[in-house]
Amino acid sequence: MITNDYLRVAEVAKEKNITTRTVRNKIKKLIGVVGDNKIIRESNEEYRIHKSIINMFEPERVHQIKYSAITIDPIFKYTVEDLKKIMDWIMELINEDEVEINYSIEQKKANGNNHLHIYTEKSVSTKFLKCAKFAIPKMSYHIAEVYDLEGWKSYMQKETDIIKLLKKNEKNEKNN
Repeated sequence: MITNDYLRVAEVAKEKNITTRTVRNKIKKLIGVVGDNKIIRESNEEYRIHKSIINMFEPERVHQIKYSAITIDPIFKYTVEDLKKIMDWIMELINEDEVEINYSIEQKKANGNNHLHIYTEKSVSTKFLKCAKFAIPKMSYHIAEVYDLEGWKSYMQKETDIIKLLKKNEKNEKNN
């Protein structure tokens, strides 16, 4: 007899913010480990989970996004040297003790204009973008979370093998 002390797979998934597939996979691991009355399998392949073991369905890992990817496409034509100077200036404008910005300069095939691909820590990206809008007032940009940092680095290096690093440490020094 099933009472209100049991939850369905979908209810556990919703409560723990995980997928029903994850719940079913955890059930397979827990069968035989917990008592027979804690996980009940009904005839229609539906499982019921006792509320006393609900804590065993916590997500095992939480993905935290550490980096943001930014592409900046200036409206005006800038040389590579101009963009390097602008990036140095943006670095000076960011008023934080520890900042690391990685960028590459690439020439667009469509119009020959240079544009920037950047990745930086997510905590710095908003401030970076604010300073970039000040330094390059006429530009378009795209910002996204980086789920695959190595893939983004590879994309940044598709035309040039160089990813330039701008770093500011605690002493407010800049290294290129």
